[in-house]
Amino acid sequence: MKGSDAKKGKHRQWLAGAVFSAALVGTCLLLFLLSDAGGALLAALGVVQTVYEPAPVSTALPETTEAPKATAAVGMEEHPALSAETFLQRAESFGMETLAVLSSEHERMAEYTLAYSSGETATLLLSLQNGEVTEFMLTMRRPMPPAPLTADANWFLQQEHDAQQAQYEESLAWIYQVFLAYALALDREEALPYSEATQMAAAARSTFEDGEARTAEHGKFRFTAGAIPSTGTKDEGNMCEAALSAEP
Repeated sequence: MKGSDAKKGKHRQWLAGAVFSAALVGTCLLLFLLSDAGGALLAALGVVQTVYEPAPVSTALPETTEAPKATAAVGMEEHPALSAETFLQRAESFGMETLAVLSSEHERMAEYTLAYSSGETATLLLSLQNGEVTEFMLTMRRPMPPAPLTADANWFLQQEHDAQQAQYEESLAWIYQVFLAYALALDREEALPYSEATQMAAAARSTFEDGEARTAEHGKFRFTAGAIPSTGTKDEGNMCEAALSAEP
């Protein structure tokens, strides 16, 4: 029995020594692999990939006195130069459908002809300063309502009267729409409230209806409308104009 116990004791000692030795070897191997040399060895064997961290980037902005180019470009797109061509394009975007045909042009003025109804025409005059539109003026003959019908007017006269009345109302509506589109086109910086623009367009329509002079102001915008003084022509007393200017 004593010999058997002695053998068992030696076996336990040998097993404990083997476990301790294996643990020691494993620890040493782990420490080696965690070292720079071990990492290089593993990288060379293709077991792991070396990860490179980016160098720290300074967040300080370079000193400069120039405005950012992108910001400057955006600003220019928001408020392009209001040339005569740009003005007419803006008017189209606001509902102006009548074609403006250039009649004459020089450094400080551009004149256009507008054909609006049954061969009738109106004149659009643009005032320019340094190539930019600062004022527009609409000039045309006053639309005249048809004469009242007599009590014994026949059917054909009634039909003609109704057609003339419809054309008269259409002309007044055209004046309102055109003036409103041009007013919005002139307001490049959107400084004129839409309600003010519609009131000025309504005032222009009223002037072409009754010939009375009217004025209005809002900020840098000045509206004027009235009959053109007599010149002794056949259109005497029938010509009116409506204008809107914007101080540069």
